[in-house]
Amino acid sequence: MSSKGQTSSEDTTLADLPPSSKLIHKILEHEDELTQHQLAEESLLNQRTIRYGIHLLEEEGLIDSRPSLEDGRQSLYSLPGDRDGR
Repeated sequence: MSSKGQTSSEDTTLADLPPSSKLIHKILEHEDELTQHQLAEESLLNQRTIRYGIHLLEEEGLIDSRPSLEDGRQSLYSLPGDRDGR
């Protein structure tokens, strides 16, 4: 489905998640790394919905997070493997 090398098990897991999580995942397919605030701006979803969607995606291993170097209070979210080989 995706040029990022999604396996069918990832597709099945993603298909089982709510629309907000799917939207967050789709946005991250097109962006390298985004904060929660940036995801909220891109998706037009509220912060609570973004937090919940991120939580579900992280539980399934469908996104990675790391602390922001610019602001240690924030995390940057990306798809697994996006930072190393783009």
